[in-house]
Amino acid sequence: MKQNSLKWNIHSLKEGENEFHLFLKPEELGIAAHTVDKTIECALTLKRNGTKVFLQGQISFLLVLECARCFGRFILAGKVNLAAYFIPKKTSDNGEKENLSITEVLTEYYKNDIINLAPILYDSVNLSIPIKPLCRDDCKGLCPIYGTNLNVKKCNCKREKIDPRWKPLEKLLEKK
Repeated sequence: MKQNSLKWNIHSLKEGENEFHLFLKPEELGIAAHTVDKTIECALTLKRNGTKVFLQGQISFLLVLECARCFGRFILAGKVNLAAYFIPKKTSDNGEKENLSITEVLTEYYKNDIINLAPILYDSVNLSIPIKPLCRDDCKGLCPIYGTNLNVKKCNCKREKIDPRWKPLEKLLEKK
């Protein structure tokens, strides 16, 4: 079953399991092309039961990131498991709940029999970006004086500038 976009009419899905393997360009999800290397691969199962659809699957991608320590660019492989329920949006539901069940957290609403997978896939990619991306766990970063990448080259600068607030402690070292 071929769809033109990530919006699916639930009536185009057969009752029960519908399996799809998609290869998407980052732009199709609204993600900048320089953020993801190559294509985004999705292996999805949509289980339809009347007007309810359960999405289960996995999305795989390669993120192009900048290291927070040395500012070098690197590629990080991402793989996210997906799960969501799609149910028709109720027009009269104005009440807000404070405590949501896990099913309610995973629930997406659709209108006019059209489910849109793009927001879930977009969120999966963006939420997998680390807060402090590192090219490797032992990244040495940059020299604070000259900016040399310490992963590539050792910097021989003198870093003996001592903060004047620590001067009184030097006297303790002299007494030994």
